[in-house]
Amino acid sequence: MHFPVLTLALLAQLPSSLASPTAPPKGKRIQWVGHSFHWFLPEPVAQLATEAGIQGHVNIGVDRIGASTPCQHWNKGGNDTNTVKETLKAAKADVLTLATRELPQEECVPKFAQLGFQYKKDLRVMVHETWLPQSAAKDAEGCADWGCTNRDAATIDVLEDTRNKLEIPYKNKLRAQLQRLNAQAGTNLTSIVPVWDAVISMREMVVKGQLPGVPKQSSLFMDKLGHAQKPLRDMASYMWFAALYNINPIGSKVLTTGTPAGQAAILQKLAWETLKKEPLNGIGL
Repeated sequence: MHFPVLTLALLAQLPSSLASPTAPPKGKRIQWVGHSFHWFLPEPVAQLATEAGIQGHVNIGVDRIGASTPCQHWNKGGNDTNTVKETLKAAKADVLTLATRELPQEECVPKFAQLGFQYKKDLRVMVHETWLPQSAAKDAEGCADWGCTNRDAATIDVLEDTRNKLEIPYKNKLRAQLQRLNAQAGTNLTSIVPVWDAVISMREMVVKGQLPGVPKQSSLFMDKLGHAQKPLRDMASYMWFAALYNINPIGSKVLTTGTPAGQAAILQKLAWETLKKEPLNGIGL
């Protein structure tokens, strides 16, 4: 996958739905569920919604468990004290988010989706495609167990191998599971937010010197596990905002404080284009 270098002049000409004269969509009530590669999203997404003039965007809650799978959230507290289940049973959420880990087909994704759908037929269950530390060249990147110590060694060929051998098969399995759930529900109940896909593209941009302010791939991550630094968090936030509201984030300013010139527009374009090419993106629903 190749993303051309965009000049500031060209970026200024790109369309922005944020500047559109059309009325903004109605805000959504969101129950966030996931691990630390996901739980940073609520605040920046809320800021983007406010900037876009969206009324009624509400973060109901953030159910956080470090390094969690959806089943850990499903089993948390049992049926009597599980706040996420209670929120779904009360039909308080318009959107439930879930975050994958190394298993793309998690048995508790259907459990959450089916429970929520039982009480709210227009519920949306949006699944975060988590970027994983695994590499197609684990020796080159110094990957062992759960983490990689030498991400800067990854070449374009290594990154494309990781996309083709790991990310795409992973996403295909996740998509197949969600498509089955949608078929059973008879509606577009679930969707994918393809963040891992875009993370690989960001790393490719860095290798090519096409992402301002990010001198090396390891600058995207806080540690060997792959926790996100600001550029990666911003990209994921733009993608989630776009997926929630079908709004192109290009032109947004609210997350750009301290961001190098040109970086935000590149990340906004990447987030939007990566989301649009995902067949199960759920945008427009």
